[in-house]
Amino acid sequence: MKKKGLFTEVILFVTIPVFIVSVLIVVLSYNKFRQTMYKQNQIELKNIATTVMNTYDMVYPGDYTLSKKGGKLHVYKGDSEITGNYQYVDSIKEDTGIDITIFYYNTRVVTSLYMNNKRMVGTYCSKIVEKDVLNGLKSQFYDSVKIKDEKFFAYYRPIYNSDGTCVGMMFAGKPTTQVDIEINKAIIPTVIISIIGICVMIFVACCFMRVLIGYVVKLKEFMNSIANGDLNVDMDRNIVSRSDEIGVIGNAAVKMQKAIKDVVEHDVLTRINNRRKGEQLLNQIILDSRVKGIKYAVAMGDIDFFKNVNDTYGHECGDVVLCEVARIMSNDIVGKGYVSRWGGEEFLLIFENRTKDDAVVVLNTILNHIREKEIIYKDLNVGVTMTFGVIEGDNSKSSKEIVKDADDKLYIGKKAGRNRIVD
Repeated sequence: MKKKGLFTEVILFVTIPVFIVSVLIVVLSYNKFRQTMYKQNQIELKNIATTVMNTYDMVYPGDYTLSKKGGKLHVYKGDSEITGNYQYVDSIKEDTGIDITIFYYNTRVVTSLYMNNKRMVGTYCSKIVEKDVLNGLKSQFYDSVKIKDEKFFAYYRPIYNSDGTCVGMMFAGKPTTQVDIEINKAIIPTVIISIIGICVMIFVACCFMRVLIGYVVKLKEFMNSIANGDLNVDMDRNIVSRSDEIGVIGNAAVKMQKAIKDVVEHDVLTRINNRRKGEQLLNQIILDSRVKGIKYAVAMGDIDFFKNVNDTYGHECGDVVLCEVARIMSNDIVGKGYVSRWGGEEFLLIFENRTKDDAVVVLNTILNHIREKEIIYKDLNVGVTMTFGVIEGDNSKSSKEIVKDADDKLYIGKKAGRNRIVD
């Protein structure tokens, strides 16, 4: 039998195990990333469903009721009829690709879903959904609920009237195939690059094997950290500084990390920090204050009479106002702290290494810029003001207590007439 050469032995005993391990890394990372993306889709659907419900509650205050006129059934929310009003749900579908449906009990009354070129109004939810959500009175995610002969990645939550009676459901979802396509588009380039990197490692001289395997292990740790929710993990400088395939993989992974972090930590509309990121920043500031004695201040801001803007000019104008106000605050707080969208028209501002008096100076600048700004929407000039409540940081309190204290100040400002800073 022909004796194996050294190169063949190295390939067999070094590179093949590396190849196997690397493939396992890619598969593990793919699966974990897929789970993470599924989770993010769940969060997105839940947030959008919640936003739609809150918007309906804000625009149409009151309970859901059913009335029969002219032999047809009409659903009202408060004094306003919602049947036949599809503009809002259609805009959500156009902007996000997510379908929205409002059920009155088990019947679709407002929906962006179509079947055979007809809107699916008057059709019913599946028996499983009716049992789990409508009768079970609990929110539920489904990764393959069947609607119009198509499987959907969906979120359902019950709708209650003021007396606590469950009168329907809110649905947010998109086709499961669409979710799978989005996930594959995000991960396949990284998988392909990883495979190329593996092939290159097999080709190079055996003297580089130990180093390359070390880099692969670090990549695995980085990808696993991301898949496990640690979006602040740093990639090894030696990997991203390389000009070969390992460096390409590393930079692609960093780009993927940044993309996921952007989705998780930034508000979709205004592009500033979202509530999740704001809570993280506040908790870190509190910790730094306890350990290092760093001073800080916290403020809650609210756009005055924002509902009137939406009611008068429409939600699209409201979105423009939110983006412009967020831009002003973001610019004016650079180097002084952080701003996050807390919810709706509310914003959380954190001032690092600054006292409450320092924060008031910055807030006055922000408030003046907002007062002076004429926000252009179509042919209209829309002006708004804000009310802020600001407090000195207290590291003996939890973040929830600090936010509540700032929110109490904000409430005082609203009761006193708005367009002011309460410290």
